[in-house]
Amino acid sequence: MQQLRWILFVLFAVLSVHPVFGQVVAGFNASPTSGCAPLVVSFTNTTSPSTGTTYVWNMGNGTGPITLVNPGATYLTAGTYTVTLSATNGSSSNAYSRVITVHPSPVVNFTASSTTICPGGQVTFTSTTTAGVPGHVTYLWSSGDGY
Repeated sequence: MQQLRWILFVLFAVLSVHPVFGQVVAGFNASPTSGCAPLVVSFTNTTSPSTGTTYVWNMGNGTGPITLVNPGATYLTAGTYTVTLSATNGSSSNAYSRVITVHPSPVVNFTASSTTICPGGQVTFTSTTTAGVPGHVTYLWSSGDGY
């Protein structure tokens, strides 16, 4: 009898410290996690266990709640959005969050040194573009005539 008590004590101690089998652990991947507006993001649920688990997503953009396994979302305006997945399996529940960053779309514009030009004349074009994403901006100029 003493040995049975000892085994039960050890079993109780182990289960108190370590997760119980079947405890749900929420998780997901997102792609992409940043970009320019409008940003379309796909979410892949990695919650374990998946069998018998129900899901509630908060996309952080005012839509929802969403109960799909692998949803998608569109972020129309620049900002930082926290996406949260809440997973429930029986009496076990867990939540996981990730941040989606949406940069403003670039505003492409330019000025010309002259709007009237004779054949052989020169015009200087200057970019007044506002980049949406921090970092280096690359330009590709085309006059529409192959040059």
